[in-house]
Amino acid sequence: MSANTRGILAVELLSASQGIDFRAPNQTSERLEQAKAELRGVVPFYDKDRYFAPDIEKANALVQTGTYNRLMPTGLLPSL
Repeated sequence: MSANTRGILAVELLSASQGIDFRAPNQTSERLEQAKAELRGVVPFYDKDRYFAPDIEKANALVQTGTYNRLMPTGLLPSL
């Protein structure tokens, strides 16, 4: 179940980042901009069609390794 949830979060991360990029030069919150920057470090903006599976795997790895944990508000998840 956790692997499936990570996959969903990976796809949501990709789509949210693309949506934020479409709204440029507007920006979102500082934390979300940092999260997007982490993703864009491994998955570039979709300027043309391409196979999504490799990008989903890269986004999934970011979630799995806890890359975004530092962006979570303190105390939100007691296990962190």
